[in-house]
Amino acid sequence: ISIGVIILLPSVRYARHHKAPLSHASSIRSLRQAKRNSPVMDCCETGACNGEGFYYVAIREKEDGMQLQTFDDYKDALKLAIEREEDATRFYEKMAEKTHHAEQKSLLKRLAIEEKGHKKLLADFASDITNPPLGAFTPPEYSFDDVEERDLTTDKIFELALRKEEESLNFYARFLVYFYKTGHEDVFKNIFEVELKHKEQLERNRKDFAGK
Repeated sequence: ISIGVIILLPSVRYARHHKAPLSHASSIRSLRQAKRNSPVMDCCETGACNGEGFYYVAIREKEDGMQLQTFDDYKDALKLAIEREEDATRFYEKMAEKTHHAEQKSLLKRLAIEEKGHKKLLADFASDITNPPLGAFTPPEYSFDDVEERDLTTDKIFELALRKEEESLNFYARFLVYFYKTGHEDVFKNIFEVELKHKEQLERNRKDFAGK
């Protein structure tokens, strides 16, 4: 997996593959400034953002030589995002059914409801775009096809959920760049921030569960 450079946008810090064009960058910083152990890092912990609350997002590309799908029409890109939210909703609903621990089940059910809300938000947005982005959209890998549902422990469920939230953060960071300067950035910024909260909630819940 290759990781490129940090691109600083007004609302989010975003790491793109080094071969990607840097036309949207307002500032570039070395990835060495960011934490290496997580694809999502609060840059306030590095002292790089002076308390502004931006986030570093390391976009992870497929291995070299593997082709990423590209969408030439923004409508197709948004359709993909809506489908991913449908997948995420089903994922959390299924995972909630598989755990017998009340607190964890409640969290997973709530995440399913919030992912369903993202689907509605994106569907409404897709029908009301006044300034569409130009160019092609190449999403990072974000799929639920690799989810194995057999023999799942509660800890394994949270491991899977955390991985999917990391993929989701990468996915919406890419949309933030795609829609940069269209006037529609807040749609994806808001989804990104909710997905980040999902990840943080899952991490806390998993830690609490392990400590019992």
